[in-house]
Amino acid sequence: MTDSAEMSESDLKERGEAFHRGQVIGCPRCGSRLGAQTCPYIPKRSVDIYLYCERCGACGRYEPKDIREDWSDAQWQRICDQYYRDGEARCPFDDAKVWGGKDRTLGSHAAHLWCPICGAAHYGDVRGLAEVVE
Repeated sequence: MTDSAEMSESDLKERGEAFHRGQVIGCPRCGSRLGAQTCPYIPKRSVDIYLYCERCGACGRYEPKDIREDWSDAQWQRICDQYYRDGEARCPFDDAKVWGGKDRTLGSHAAHLWCPICGAAHYGDVRGLAEVVE
């Protein structure tokens, strides 16, 4: 099992999304833990992942579709609450761990957060937020 082989699109999608959710991902061919390397590409908000298995050589690139949508104000408030309370937050569209963080260039109480799977994002003030039910 030392020959290199591309992973199927469904395998790449399943494992790429699991990686962005913070889960351990296994090789579809041999079950070993997969290595993963992020491959950000500036025009896209979503983040591609190169997946590879050091044991059997299975590999491929997960390229999530970039929907370029912004979160609603209520979603942004919940995301900020999660981020500042727990140190991480999840996208309400696909449960991925959001990227980004505090951004002093936007102001002393501002953040820039985005989803690496769907590309949803928001920039803005984070003061005075409370749990909001949508």
